[in-house]
Amino acid sequence: MKTLASMALLAAIAVGNASVLNFDDLDAAGQGGAYLIGSSYDGFNISGDLGVMTNSYYNNGFANSATFPSAPNAAYNGYGETEIDFTLQNTTANGKANGNLSTFGFGGLDASFWAEQDSSASFSSQSITVEGWLNGNIVGSSSMILGASFAHLNGFAGQIDTLKIKNDGNTTWWVIDNLSTDAAVPEPTSMAALGLGVAALLRRRAKKA
Repeated sequence: MKTLASMALLAAIAVGNASVLNFDDLDAAGQGGAYLIGSSYDGFNISGDLGVMTNSYYNNGFANSATFPSAPNAAYNGYGETEIDFTLQNTTANGKANGNLSTFGFGGLDASFWAEQDSSASFSSQSITVEGWLNGNIVGSSSMILGASFAHLNGFAGQIDTLKIKNDGNTTWWVIDNLSTDAAVPEPTSMAALGLGVAALLRRRAKKA
């Protein structure tokens, strides 16, 4: 019974835990060092061409000596996309999409411009702006000037349903890593249902004992 209770507690805690998108589970090395991720990654829907590449591809192909914050991979804005959007699709109890967006928090990310010989080039995005949107309204924004080395961009408080990463407005490239998000805290009704389910399991275990 103690084991079951511990598992229930861990499950409840995990619901609200932060998640870091570091792109390291993708086989960029097996794809020639870099490729476009597609329309989804780690539960997020992605609007725009988001790519992933290995640290060795970035350094060997462009004479850099950078170290990605989370090796071996980092992400970049595809064909120099001016905006990449992240959303989470809300689902019904049976796991099917219901057409609405789920909310999540943005905790921050690490970013640099795409360098050549560890320096800015004509294709290097000089800045990025990260915006949080909720129900069609902007509710948070953070900007930073980019350099050849990765620096951290802080997130913002509150829940959002769309995260937008924008470059400096030109067809230029940035590199990101360790994009930190978190899931929305369950509504009281959801937590109550979880509690009832755990209680039922505990009673069943007690009867068998």
